[in-house]
Amino acid sequence: MLRTKLGRRMVAATLGLACILGAATASQARVLVSGARVHCTYQNETGADEIFLKFNGVRLNMGNFTNGKDYTSPSTLIVSSLPVNIEIWEDDGNHWYDGDDWWGGTACQSFGFCHDESIDGGFQNHSYSYSATLSFTQ
Repeated sequence: MLRTKLGRRMVAATLGLACILGAATASQARVLVSGARVHCTYQNETGADEIFLKFNGVRLNMGNFTNGKDYTSPSTLIVSSLPVNIEIWEDDGNHWYDGDDWWGGTACQSFGFCHDESIDGGFQNHSYSYSATLSFTQ
């Protein structure tokens, strides 16, 4: 039990500093991305679609997809902080005359399971779902 005024002030200052540092750490928490998964319901190209995901701009190649293929990447990656923007792309070689196709994206605001589905019609007819698990890392 703290009986002195100075002792109580020191404890209060220490707790206040711990709260401030804890809040700063949470807002700057690095995020571990694992279990990135893509499922192809309907492919776009006559051959296989070359799919990759981007997590805050960091590319993760997922492979070649045809109708019904489902793949979970064994790779993990770390991004700087929340929110994590996940985008799904189809690789066309990113030539000046024919860039990669961006099919959609979502912003994940918290840790845990995050998913989205991208469905377009017309010339770029395809149907994909994609997901990942986001967790805090030191």
